[in-house]
Amino acid sequence: MDGAFFGPYLVENSIMSPLLRLFHFTAILEGWSSLLLILVAVPLKYLADWEMGVKALGMPHGVLFIAFNLFVALYFFRGKLSFKQSAWGFISSIFPGGTFLFDRTIKKLADGVDA
Repeated sequence: MDGAFFGPYLVENSIMSPLLRLFHFTAILEGWSSLLLILVAVPLKYLADWEMGVKALGMPHGVLFIAFNLFVALYFFRGKLSFKQSAWGFISSIFPGGTFLFDRTIKKLADGVDA
């Protein structure tokens, strides 16, 4: 994948493993799906009586939410994330766009820095 897609979320000067790249990609997609769901689809459901947005975005968001949290658990059990970092990962997934902030930790994992 080229840097144009990720924009500012591209990890520069580091080589990510395919699994870590998928974690990074999942974090970005989960953040966008939660923002779209909460800021666009839900208001349209209640203000314009248009439920299709929630139906269309709900399932992908749920899958991305679960996938992101499975990645957090995986990296915790592999010893790459501390308990505190993992807790922050789980908490960040609850808030719309919170995974964008946690992506900094993922970038530090890619650089081999203690996040």
